[in-house]
Amino acid sequence: MKKYIFAVAIILTIVFSAVVACFYFPKHKMSVNTDTSKQADISDNSKVMSRADRKLISDLIKQTIQDVLDGKKIKYPDLRNYPAKWSANKVVYTTLNIGNILRGCQGNFNAPKPLLYAIIDAAHNAAFNDPRFPKLTQQEFDNPDFNFYITILSEPKPLLFRTEQDIVHKLKPFQHGLYLTYEDGNNIKKRGLFLPSVWKKNPAPWQFWLRLKKKAHIRENFFSDQFKVYYLPAETIRDFKFMTKQDEKRIQKALSAFKKLFQPDGHITYKIDFGKGISSAKNNIVREMGSGYGLAYAYYVTHDASLQPLIKNFLKYAQSATVSYQNGKLIADNPHKISSGATALALLAVLYYEQETKSDDFETFRTDLKNALISLFNPDIGVYRSPYDKTISPYYDGETWLALTMYNIFHPKDEAVSNLIPQLNKTMYDKYSDTAVRM
Repeated sequence: MKKYIFAVAIILTIVFSAVVACFYFPKHKMSVNTDTSKQADISDNSKVMSRADRKLISDLIKQTIQDVLDGKKIKYPDLRNYPAKWSANKVVYTTLNIGNILRGCQGNFNAPKPLLYAIIDAAHNAAFNDPRFPKLTQQEFDNPDFNFYITILSEPKPLLFRTEQDIVHKLKPFQHGLYLTYEDGNNIKKRGLFLPSVWKKNPAPWQFWLRLKKKAHIRENFFSDQFKVYYLPAETIRDFKFMTKQDEKRIQKALSAFKKLFQPDGHITYKIDFGKGISSAKNNIVREMGSGYGLAYAYYVTHDASLQPLIKNFLKYAQSATVSYQNGKLIADNPHKISSGATALALLAVLYYEQETKSDDFETFRTDLKNALISLFNPDIGVYRSPYDKTISPYYDGETWLALTMYNIFHPKDEAVSNLIPQLNKTMYDKYSDTAVRM
């Protein structure tokens, strides 16, 4: 059964995305900056809260919820006792989760108010006034898996564009929310808003944009130069119970150590065999490609510029470790040791690198990897390990499924992949759904 764990984990990642998004669609006119004389800088950083500020917010939310559960009145602090920034009018959303399951999300998009008061009201409304859920109970609040985060939105800024492609190209995943408004020929105003957290469920810019249009009740294939689009600078503040300063240091330390595995020629060495827990100087091409994918994904999520040259160098190395097959290329240790799994992981690394850099340096490489993986797929049984090994591995099945699924998300107009996905999904569901249930 253990051999299925990796494949099933990937399957569950695709099928059961964590519910971390909270949507709100205003019914009234919002106040936005409509001055389009200057292009808004979509790469700016609105994160200005100190660690002490973040702890104050976290403690304030917990106290507000506990007071209501205890039957006490909500306490609004005297703003005169706080620095001026806490009196500035802001829009705040509070999202409550139990584990990864949404438990409430509310905000004040149409009614900015002093930041401290907005935080208190958003927490109270998310816990007790979200119409989708019953009121939060003490048992739920005491659940070790209970967690929350808040999103503080800055003033919406206009996004200039000429084409729909312009809009998508200027989006930066995970950095900003987006607001869309359009008045149709019947004078009906359509609006849609996505918080930055929605990127986690819709990580591809095109996917994010099309889902926003759908939520605004605008057809996916419709575009108008009368669209008004605003990006929403935001800061997310999480419950300190789940991310302490020590946690952050550990993550950075782990990332720093991981970066040192990347050699000047682009390949990756291991001083330890993580699977067996023993020292090993032997490289593994699948692990190398998997490590490259892991670092590329970290680059995509963290926007850490120091990772870019490492990943670019790695991808150049990956290009050299290939053999031709059909109308594409497969990753191989040597011409007789070819791996569909390593090929899928290399493709994932290329995809996330391209999304973060907006570069087409590896476009041909990406296409070659994609074509080769398609050639190894047998709809009756799954993905062959290699052209010379027609056996099936749940690992390689899962890696290829994930790679082609993400390819389809990032490149939805590629008909070869989009036409393949329904059959690929069916094959994998048929093979592994019972296994997933048993586990």
